Amino acid sequence: MIELVRAEENNPLFKERENLQLLYWHKGIYIFEIENNQDEAFQLLNEAFSLTGDSKKALSEREMEILLTIGGFYVGTEDYVKALQYYDQVRDAIHTTGQLSDKSIKTRLLYNKARVLTRLGKYRESIDHCREAIKWCIEEEHLYGLAQLHYHLSYNFELKENYEQAFSYIEKSIMMFEMLGNDEHKTFLTDKKEQLYLKTLS
Repeated sequence: MIELVRAEENNPLFKERENLQLLYWHKGIYIFEIENNQDEAFQLLNEAFSLTGDSKKALSEREMEILLTIGGFYVGTEDYVKALQYYDQVRDAIHTTGQLSDKSIKTRLLYNKARVLTRLGKYRESIDHCREAIKWCIEEEHLYGLAQLHYHLSYNFELKENYEQAFSYIEKSIMMFEMLGNDEHKTFLTDKKEQLYLKTLS
């Protein structure tokens, strides 16, 4: 990705705001994730957003995605309060816009917010966000994130020591991962399922 970004940085076509925004956004992700330069990454993402951001108009879907990325960066720095502020901006924008072409934006928002709430010990709120996201996916006939959402529900119930619910949701999560042909987490999930089953017996 970074090689493509560097190759196009001097391309006159990428001097247009929308194209430059795309470059800054992806370069910022690389700098944060690979180079671990948080300050430069935040600066690039804020510059990317400001290229088209206008308080007088509704946010575009790309602007929402950039804010989601900034929120994710704050999660990476364990500044969960700041992360929630950015996630809430996206939530307000979705509410204002009404319709989304990319249905995954709302799913990712709810899932990422649920993960932050779990880290803050707000398990009930996290569960509510997961359930809202699952309802959204079903209503929109959109499979993206469903397996991960069911796993996160299981994790919340495990933290609440409700092992029967946790076991039920991890079973659903495994089934969905298998249905989607995603075996990446199979060993971990199978082990976790066995652990939860033992906990339901104790």
